Order: sequence, then structure tokens, then C-alpha cells
Amino acid sequence: MFYTGVCRPPFHTQRQEVELQPGQEVSVQLELGGARLRPELVDQSAVMVTVCGHVRETGQPLVQRHGVRLTTPDLTLTPLGEAMVGRPMRVKISFTNPLPLPLSHTSLQLEGAGLQEPRNVTVGDVPRLGTISVTETIRPSRPGRRVLAVSLHSRELTQVHGVAEIMVTEE
Repeated sequence: MFYTGVCRPPFHTQRQEVELQPGQEVSVQLELGGARLRPELVDQSAVMVTVCGHVRETGQPLVQRHGVRLTTPDLTLTPLGEAMVGRPMRVKISFTNPLPLPLSHTSLQLEGAGLQEPRNVTVGDVPRLGTISVTETIRPSRPGRRVLAVSLHSRELTQVHGVAEIMVTEE
């Protein structure tokens, strides 16, 4: 089922018989590698695992559900130098691609109230398991504690974010 409530067919089934003594508990492992799981993911990057079974002797049913949310890596933001109103400052943005495939059409979106109007930066392709490092210049417009937020988008990976608190002083 999608997060919208729309039903979809199962993408994996596994049949396994387990014999238990009264009061006994057992764990059954389900391994779904990234290559198998990735094409099935949608915006929420969540998977609902449903286990159905029954007790052979009594016919009593068993149904258990477990939600799994996959996490994405973070962007690392490193302010370089002091932040002063009206003066340019640089911010280093780093990211390591955790996937065994390249990320295509990758871009960054930077924004922060009093720091940076929303701006897109084209990165291009990121090699599989590769690291990128981009240094961007921002020009703070307001003093005080500010937050710079950066998001990474590609065809293969989304919802990658990083934030940095920056203290901006007057000239």
C-alpha cells in the first residue's frame, strides 16, 4: 500500500515454516538488498513489512506489521570565515554518495532567511560511492543567528539535507 492509501501488489513474498514450543519466540530474518528495494521506493522511503501466518494445530491466525523508514545521508555544511552583514562568506558543502550507482542530474538548493535567497547550483553527476565538495559564496543581509539550509536532489536520491547555524554580525 502506498502512503496515500492506494493498494499495490506485494513486491516480495517469502514462505517459511517455523516450529515453536509453547511460550517460545523466534526471529525470522528478511533481507532485501538495496538493488531489490530501491525501484520500489516512492517519496516517503518507507516499507511496510506484513507477516501472515497461522498455528497449524488450532488454525489461529497471526498477523504482524512493521514499518521501516529508510534514512538518507546528510549533507555537511562548513562555514568558512566570519559572517558579517553585506560581506561575502564562503560555505563548504560536502556529500558522499552511499549508493553503488552514480547519481545523475544532481543539484543543490541553498536558502536561508537573512543569508541567501533560494538558489540552485548544478553539480552534475556524482560517482558511485563518490564524494563531492562544493564551495559556495553567500552574502548575509541581516544580523543575528541565521540558519542556512541546503538540499541535494538527483534522479536516484532525494531528501538529502544539511543545515548550518551561522552567527551574523554587523560591520
